Amino acid sequence: MKGITNELIGASASSMVLAILKEGDNYGYEIVRKMKEMTDGKLKWQEATIYPILKQLENDGMITSYWVTNTGERARRYFAIQEKGIEKLYENKKEWNLAQLIFGKLWNFE
Repeated sequence: MKGITNELIGASASSMVLAILKEGDNYGYEIVRKMKEMTDGKLKWQEATIYPILKQLENDGMITSYWVTNTGERARRYFAIQEKGIEKLYENKKEWNLAQLIFGKLWNFE
């Protein structure tokens, strides 16, 4: 398998980020690392790829951000999911489950 198309990644990127943030606050680099780990490297995100997604989610009120500075380290911008983001995540989950059911029937995988 060569990987996941950009179109499919684009359609699911917000849901993937919200799912990771539902597990706890995190910063961009670590979100990308977790996505690569969870997909066994099949998802080819770069750190710069995630920031427009995070910005849009924040503009939409689904996440908030805050800065953390630890002694001897550079400041990191952390992101936290909000109630609106959790609601959107569950809505998206229902849509993906329906799409999976439909494709399963169309492709005779059931």
